[in-house]
Order: sequence, then C-alpha cells, then structure tokens
Amino acid sequence: RCANAKPYLDIGVTVLRILPDYTYELVSSSGNTAERQNQTDEIMLSPGEYLVVPTTTGCKFRQGVIEAKRAEEPNFRSLWRPGAEGRRYAAEAEHALNSVFRALDVDLDGVLNRDELASFVRLAEGCDAKPEVLDWLLTTFDSVDGEGLTPDGFRQCYTYMWDAGGRNDEVIWRDLLFHGYNRQLQLLYSRTIMLVVHADAAFEMHAQSFDPEAFEEAMELPIKAFGDCTHYEEAHVKLYVRRGGYNGVSIAVENVSDARIRFSLDMSGSENVTTHRQDLDYSEVVPAGEMKVMHHVMPTEPEKAWSWKYLPKIERLSS
Repeated sequence: RCANAKPYLDIGVTVLRILPDYTYELVSSSGNTAERQNQTDEIMLSPGEYLVVPTTTGCKFRQGVIEAKRAEEPNFRSLWRPGAEGRRYAAEAEHALNSVFRALDVDLDGVLNRDELASFVRLAEGCDAKPEVLDWLLTTFDSVDGEGLTPDGFRQCYTYMWDAGGRNDEVIWRDLLFHGYNRQLQLLYSRTIMLVVHADAAFEMHAQSFDPEAFEEAMELPIKAFGDCTHYEEAHVKLYVRRGGYNGVSIAVENVSDARIRFSLDMSGSENVTTHRQDLDYSEVVPAGEMKVMHHVMPTEPEKAWSWKYLPKIERLSS
C-alpha cells in the first residue's frame, strides 16, 4: 500500500448464469472481504451467457465517509493556483482531474478514444455526443494523432467549459463531486477496482451498464444459498444469515406468504459493528414472494472485539 492510501473497502464478486427467461441463477460467490483482493473458487462453466458482478456491501465505504466528514475542513479548496485562475490548476485539482481521466480511460491506453469521449460528454453534458462534437474535441485539444485525447487535452477541455460557462468554478466542481470528491478535493465516495478472469478456454467479455436488479440478485442469492435459514412458519417468513467470520455477517428476509409484510430487524444490541443501513434498527416492506437484504454488518474496528445479535419483528400488512 502506498502512503496516504484510502482504507480498504469490502469487495467481492458474484457469477450469475443468465437463464433463457432472463432471470439469474447463482453460479459462484466470493463473499465480501475488506482486503486488497478477493476471488471465487475455481468453477466450471458450460457454454452460455453469464453475468460477472463486482460487489460491495457498502459498510466500510459508509464508515469511511462518515469519519472523513467529521474531519472535513470548513473551507473549500481552490481549483486554481494563486494568481493563475483559468491558466494553471492547483496541484490537488490537477490530480483530481487526472483521476477522472483515468476512470474514463477504460482500455488503459493513456488516451480517451471516441467511445470513451462519448462517455465523457454524457457525463459533462447529459446527452449523447454527435460525431462532429467528438471530431471537434480531438482537433481542438491536445490529442494523439487526432484519435485519442490526452490528459493535458482533458484538462484543457475543462478549462474551456469553465470559460464558456462564465468562468464559474461550479462547472468543474459538478463533475468532481459526481466522481466522489469533496470540496477539499479528497476522494471520499469512489474507489477503482480491477476485475481479472483466468480461464483455460476462449471467452468474450462485454461491459454492461449498471443494472440495479442484477446487482440486487448478486447480493441476495449468495445469502440464500450459503446462509443459515430460520423459518418463521406461522408468518411464512424465512430469515437467512450468512456468516463471514471476521468479514461480518449478512442477513436477508424472504416473504413466502401471499401478502405484504413489514419486517424489522433490530441489531442495536450489537457491539463494535457498522451497517450499510442508516441505522442498526431497520425495517422494510417486503412484497409477497420477494427477498430483501436487511443488514450487512462488519466490525467497525477489526482489531477490537465485536459481536452481533438481532431482534426480528414481523407485521402482516393488508393488501
């Protein structure tokens, strides 16, 4: 780890088979651990389509954000070097913009090609880029052979947008905040991960847009498959608890009745834990036949003793 590196987040990966009716079947899951790397076991895949989903519970992310906010300075950092507004970025701002550039550089070749530039335009302007707009970007700002925008060209582009926007710093702040920076130019709300696949046969991988339903399945199905189940038969509710040792515990509820329920799970009696929820006492309405994750909890301070316990409450709702 390099100096001043951000704390590890809990990360994992789930592999789902895409079925003919476009539902998902669990193939493998690594679980989530707050370590430098995580991986699934070796698995055998028959021909077909699969979804490989990087996962995180959000526990450590939320904990880090809360702690960083407590230590935030009250004043904003300037985007510009003193006396050089519009000409030279402050070192912290230049570093932040370079990080945004690297996040957009999907193929890691050091320049933004036309597809990557199109993603940038959608971010900055909220619309798709016409071919002539991409041509203009590549011929107006620093590029390699007119085909790839360089980091210098990327920063030049932001300076142009700043100037065209009435020299309003918020034009730049908008995108920096979107990418996870706070007003002190600290990266709080974002991390970069690398997904590596080892295989002994030919395969193709294609990036997919974020799908909330698929991500939800990637988090819920492993809890159901690998967790201990408690069946509250009178209420027609199943509670799944997946223990991860020092990496915490995940708890999900499945409503197997024919009516909606309000399920509450109070974990406020736990010691030295953090949850991905706003509060350790959490409730949610669960429709008939559906499953919901109630809590992911992990040790707040892993070097200290910690414990968890829960108190469930089930309320049947009228339709």
